[in-house]
Amino acid sequence: MATLLPPPGTNAFRRFTKESLVEIERLAEERKKAAEVEGHEEEESLAPNADLEAGKSLPLIYGDPPPELLNTPLEDLDPFYKPQKTFIVITKGNTIFRYVFTGIYTFEATVKVLSRGFCVGSFTFLRDPWNWLDFMVISMAYITEFVDLGNVSALRTFRVLRALKTITVIPGLKTIVAALIQSVKKMVDVMILTVFALAVFALIGLQLFMGNLRQKCVRWPIETNGTAFEFFNATNAFNDTASFNNTMGVNDTIYSNNTFNFIEYIENTENHYYLEGSPDALLCGNSSDAGKCPEGYTCMKAGRNPNFGYTSFDSFGWSFLALFRLMTQDYWENLFQLILRAAGKTYMLFFVVVIFLGSFYLINLILAVVAMAYDEQNEATRREAIEKEEEFQRLLEQLKNQEQAHLLGSRATLTSKKSLSHHTTSELADDEQSLEHDEIVKDCNGRVIPRLIIRAPTIVKPLADNELRERSIGSVHSMLHLDEPGLAQRRASALSVLTTAMEELEEAQRPCPPGWYKFADMFLKWDCCKPWVTFKNWVHFVVMDPFVDLAITICIVLNTLFMAMEHYPMTPEFDYMLSVGNLVFTGIFTAEMFFKLIAMDPYYYFQVGWNIFDSIIVTLSLVELGLANVQGLSVLRSFRLLRVFKLAKSWPTLNMLIKIIGNSVGALGNLTLVLAIIVFIFAVVGMQLFGKSYKDCVCKISVDCELPRWHMNDFFHSFLIVFRILCGEWIETMWDCMEVAGPGMCLVVFMMVMVIGNLVVLNLFLALLLSSFSGDNLSAGDDDGEMNNLQIAIGRITRGIDWLKAIVVRTVLQLLGRKPKEPEEEPTDDGDAKMECIEMNHLDTSGDLKMADGIANCLVEGRPSGFIVDGELSGLNVPIALGESTLKT
Repeated sequence: MATLLPPPGTNAFRRFTKESLVEIERLAEERKKAAEVEGHEEEESLAPNADLEAGKSLPLIYGDPPPELLNTPLEDLDPFYKPQKTFIVITKGNTIFRYVFTGIYTFEATVKVLSRGFCVGSFTFLRDPWNWLDFMVISMAYITEFVDLGNVSALRTFRVLRALKTITVIPGLKTIVAALIQSVKKMVDVMILTVFALAVFALIGLQLFMGNLRQKCVRWPIETNGTAFEFFNATNAFNDTASFNNTMGVNDTIYSNNTFNFIEYIENTENHYYLEGSPDALLCGNSSDAGKCPEGYTCMKAGRNPNFGYTSFDSFGWSFLALFRLMTQDYWENLFQLILRAAGKTYMLFFVVVIFLGSFYLINLILAVVAMAYDEQNEATRREAIEKEEEFQRLLEQLKNQEQAHLLGSRATLTSKKSLSHHTTSELADDEQSLEHDEIVKDCNGRVIPRLIIRAPTIVKPLADNELRERSIGSVHSMLHLDEPGLAQRRASALSVLTTAMEELEEAQRPCPPGWYKFADMFLKWDCCKPWVTFKNWVHFVVMDPFVDLAITICIVLNTLFMAMEHYPMTPEFDYMLSVGNLVFTGIFTAEMFFKLIAMDPYYYFQVGWNIFDSIIVTLSLVELGLANVQGLSVLRSFRLLRVFKLAKSWPTLNMLIKIIGNSVGALGNLTLVLAIIVFIFAVVGMQLFGKSYKDCVCKISVDCELPRWHMNDFFHSFLIVFRILCGEWIETMWDCMEVAGPGMCLVVFMMVMVIGNLVVLNLFLALLLSSFSGDNLSAGDDDGEMNNLQIAIGRITRGIDWLKAIVVRTVLQLLGRKPKEPEEEPTDDGDAKMECIEMNHLDTSGDLKMADGIANCLVEGRPSGFIVDGELSGLNVPIALGESTLKT
């Protein structure tokens, strides 16, 4: 059949020559004759092979094509195209794109060199440090293309550094990068301290645990021909002495003879004791509190160290790596358990000291240094902005002084025209009043936008009056002397510039086109008739009541509890109860949104951020109800939990935290982009350096010789490994990398990702959040002394309960025949009223302010006092404190 692949192997690749064209014509003629005899059955059975389509990867069955056949016309591999005049070309992936981008980079560098010069003189190409990166990348691209350097994967990794050019394009990244550079500079002393502390503890670990992690349980005594072979009693059986000193093998003095090879026996992993599921043999120790071997096994130093032999204290380097692992707390409990079993439980004190000093102190010290560097950089940026503002104010003042000097110079020619001057001044005052009425500009949200008025900060009121008088005199002078050469032209030019600038400012401050204002007034403000306005006012009185907000808050909490009660499996009755609850809560929140739209009008409703949030949640809930039976859309139900954030309106602290986090999103965005660039660079570097090694040596780290979950054979999995390192888990993936690619480059790459990505960039995240949660930002929320509706409703309930208690107590005392205790009269003023009543609204001043057992009988009603709805003043009753009353009794 045509869909079957031809015989595999590189013999299938044949160059496309003249003979190939003759063969194609012959096959086409034969197929044409066969089709005439047998019909179209064969044509219907033939079809193009989907695995050999243009642009797809070559199937593995063909193997790697010879290098000389790449980018060369070849005969088509698909039998469907054998009788057709066509050929194929095989090339390596991304080769064409690499050449295109190399050409673009070369053209860019050539233009820069031709316009600025190469290196001699100031402002030339190589005088810019960013151009050093370009020159190195382009040079490496041509060297690797034309010079055979063997394995050039390490040199190709320099191409990925072009991603750093993004920093020069986006202005916001320069501040973050400057903070990173300052952090690295200030981290030098801390890094020296950290390296010194780790070196000291590494030397201590080297002396305490050297060779202990190779102690394993080996099967002993040996059974030979039915008799037990005892090592300690057969002293004559061993003649030759051999010494092995290898940290990855045996480090002891052993004996052997011609009939029994002791080294081979203890090195054989089949003679070691393994726990089920463990890749390494069970460790043991000879001290009293160390781990013991099971019966039939003896503790000996044999084999290699755990984790492919990379976890040990046998040399200073491996000991330093183990201490760095402890400091970063990555899988440190495994090393802790290995040492306790091999050396004894007493050495847990060593780990406690290292964790306290290394992890709790040194790591946080690095965070403190990064935070300090960011604060200094942020303060420098703020100081620079203040200096620019002061310089701008000085410039404005200088221009003002020049204008005043010009006006004073022209004042001398107007001494005989005082009457005209006074007349002009009165007209100027009238114009100023008309200007005040024309200044009101509103945006599409109804907010008033004032015109820009620039004043010098040092001018006081008398000086301003003199300036106004001088301006009027100057205007008269300009009217009387328009015949002076060029003066009228300059005056008209200045006036046109000022008018144009003000018009541009007004257009810039109007966020909506003019048509939107007409549309909003016509369709988004519902004031059609008097009965509707009355109904809307009534709805506003009910919906905006604090008790309604309290009820909605209770519904939000209950809705959250209902969703938290879901589990699997559920009984049909319980599932039905939750479904009914969902319908009820959705109806309540929909009704709230509907009545608020009526009460506030859409124009004003959607100007409140929380109302927009509510409308989105209600819309998603209604969509979820409509698509409840559609598979795969149950995720919409999770959006209902976002209603919990509505509590922020009634919870001032949560509201403040959300605002602080929202304000820090901008700076976090730039830092996130920097982190993404770093992750991308290291992911590509890992793929270039270790990708082929993972594929070729996969059997070293996988029993079934298949790529494990964590590898660097492609960009996606390499990205996941780099992201895992940033999350703090790096030691296990580094063991696999060192096993397949060697310890050298793996240690360098993984340590760079750990130090740059984890210890610097992620700590900069924390520094930015700490600066956002500074004392000024936290105290800003306390400045707003207004009470929300939930607090007002709770205050009402509290005062109602107190009033009811007072009535009950008075009634009981009257039934018992006791005289209720009269409250002591105390002077009341505004401060006392505020202490006793949280908010006094709709109080009737015709009645007396009565006291019941010291409890103020001042129940707050519906709306805040004196609010205005649609131009009508409602509920404006001003309470008069007793101390301010002028009535005499």
